[in-house]
Amino acid sequence: MKLAALATGAIVLLVGFLMVTRGPATPSPAAPNDLRVESSWTSCDVSSAVVRMGSAEGQGAYLFFGVEDARFLPDGGAAVLNRSSKQIRLFDSSGRFVRTLGRRGDGPGELRDPIAIDLLSSDSIAVWDWSQGRITVYAWADGGHRSILLGSPAVNPTGSFGIVDRGVEGSTFLIGSNPQAHFGGDTEGGHHFLHILQYSSQGHLLDTLRVLPYGRSLWVDEANREVGQPWFQPRGLFHVRDGLLYTATGDTSQVQVTALTGPGAERTVNWTSPDRGIRPEHLQAHRAETFRRFEGNEYLTQRLQKVWNTMPSANRFPALGELIADEAGRTWIKQYPRPDQSSQAWWLFDVDGDFQCAARFPNRFDPLDFRGESVLGLFKDSLDIEFIEVRSITPPTDG
Repeated sequence: MKLAALATGAIVLLVGFLMVTRGPATPSPAAPNDLRVESSWTSCDVSSAVVRMGSAEGQGAYLFFGVEDARFLPDGGAAVLNRSSKQIRLFDSSGRFVRTLGRRGDGPGELRDPIAIDLLSSDSIAVWDWSQGRITVYAWADGGHRSILLGSPAVNPTGSFGIVDRGVEGSTFLIGSNPQAHFGGDTEGGHHFLHILQYSSQGHLLDTLRVLPYGRSLWVDEANREVGQPWFQPRGLFHVRDGLLYTATGDTSQVQVTALTGPGAERTVNWTSPDRGIRPEHLQAHRAETFRRFEGNEYLTQRLQKVWNTMPSANRFPALGELIADEAGRTWIKQYPRPDQSSQAWWLFDVDGDFQCAARFPNRFDPLDFRGESVLGLFKDSLDIEFIEVRSITPPTDG
């Protein structure tokens, strides 16, 4: 859901794939974390909303539009980044509004286009304002603030943002950057890469920690500078939590976990994915849903049809769609959603990388943060009205 509004310059249109794949090969013997057969997954029970923040009408703090990020607060409340109003709204554990941080503008404590948040300490939160090339830190008790200007601002941000060693003097910031791809008219197109940049607490660029593949672009109409990006192409992902960096290429069924500070060796989370082949019914469902979103807009519909008709094809889904680590060091991995699925699956792996259970959420609910046996996420109703919800997750009990 990140940064759909950031595309500028050449029109970037996503591309539908039209290849019919072969049926799956004979399965190999069972492996650790074998998730090939959905009916064999151990399930986590997921509740409906136990706390809901939002309003379907009116104005004020409970009316959301353009929610980009949210985090649990230490006291069980929530911080919600409402991108359209350039605000961070704080709520207590019961869902009652507490206060607003930030406002639209370019001055101290003001935000131009904030796209991600993370907790810096037990009493402060950091907001990444990519458009101003700075991070603003707010104290949520009284709204006090300070700004950190990035010496080398990230370009084409991906919305990925995190803090290493939260609450420790000298904490560093990680930001995802996707520099513009350069390519000619060849069939390989332009390849994109996710650069994980590390900045000091003063905003100095310290290092590029990882470079991960981030898809590619192809010409749709070179004369008019129109490019397209294939549907379902894998993209690199990262998440940072308490000094650990979690990374994935998106194409392989693996997450690497690396300690950035202190002792700790690199470890991996591995699993065997269900069938990833893209079949005709997937493409038909995806095409129908995509064109439905532009129904009534003849100009965009024509452009989309042009992309659909001119692009090449692929043959399989990415291995994962999202990646979130919780405060206990567990890893939540979203199975890349199939167009014909009525719900989305998130797999839970413990700190040793062992599969625990699968939680299913409605397609209209996007998890943004996990804490203990709770998940904080964005829910959109049938009219696309936005709500922030907390749902409980009950893992299976032994025996």
